[in-house]
Amino acid sequence: VGSDDASTVMSITQQDPWSPYKLTYLAELTSDADLNLAPAYVGAIAIPKDSPFLAIAPDNLAGAYADVLTKGDGSEFAALFDSADDAFRTQVDKSRADRLAAFNATGAQTGTMTFSAQAGTTEPVALATLDSGAIVAVTVDDLDTVAPTNADAVIKVDQSPMLKTLAGVDQSSTGFVTTYGNQLFFFVPSQSSKERIQLLGYSSNILSAKVAG
Repeated sequence: VGSDDASTVMSITQQDPWSPYKLTYLAELTSDADLNLAPAYVGAIAIPKDSPFLAIAPDNLAGAYADVLTKGDGSEFAALFDSADDAFRTQVDKSRADRLAAFNATGAQTGTMTFSAQAGTTEPVALATLDSGAIVAVTVDDLDTVAPTNADAVIKVDQSPMLKTLAGVDQSSTGFVTTYGNQLFFFVPSQSSKERIQLLGYSSNILSAKVAG
């Protein structure tokens, strides 16, 4: 779906030919990659989530990318991904730096903020391209953990109405964990290709904020 400002990529599925379609993934395209797609009148073949013929199986893609978000270039999977055109990783790095700076402005003496990522729970969707690769949609969760550094300190979120509403309290002696959910589309080349996995687009939303413990 195109517009003057951005293009959108989505995945819709149905359980059987008589069931209504349901939107499973939706993201804004951030890459101008020229994909070799099957014509609409033919349609693309679904790729099994454990396929051994891609650079990485669709079922393992979210976990590998989450490891890259957590460990950066030190991840064992970093070389699989094209970091030069990865708008999501750039956005995550900036967002984390901004959130850390905002936290340290008032909480550096009493607490710490750390970041991690993990594969989401949604099943991947993978469709074949004509060059033996695939477009794969996955979910990855980005987590902020804020914890006090001494027994007398508490972490307050009274200045953040959204976090306060989601967590149900405005302070905690154990800290908070905030989870951001991300829907991601990738081009995954074939196992024999010299290309790297390329991010095509993403969308992000806050999922939850909970008291740590």
